[in-house]
Amino acid sequence: FGGKREIMGCIAPLGPVYQAGTLSGNPLAMAAGLTTLKLISRPGFHAELSDYTTRLLAGLKEVMNLGPGQTTPDGRFTLLPVCCLGNCDKGPAIMIDDDTYGGLDPVTLLKTLEAYP
Repeated sequence: FGGKREIMGCIAPLGPVYQAGTLSGNPLAMAAGLTTLKLISRPGFHAELSDYTTRLLAGLKEVMNLGPGQTTPDGRFTLLPVCCLGNCDKGPAIMIDDDTYGGLDPVTLLKTLEAYP
């Protein structure tokens, strides 16, 4: 971002105003954030998310003998938790090397892993 010298002089590190966030104030990002907060605030959301995650992890354990922090016996995949892949609209998602796959359920998750070279 940028602006007149007198305005930019107020922004840290030169001035007292700290600014953070690449999308702070962006109308589309604000609308998406508010919608996300509404969705995750509804009763039962976190229980549903926990149940879904439990089912995905159970499927990985059963089919690939893979649990959190473990590597598959063939050394192809390691399951590591991450906070953000940057594609919340496509979750649940996985990243393999530099490729991200979203909208996964237990069946598509396993098909994606099986198809990866």
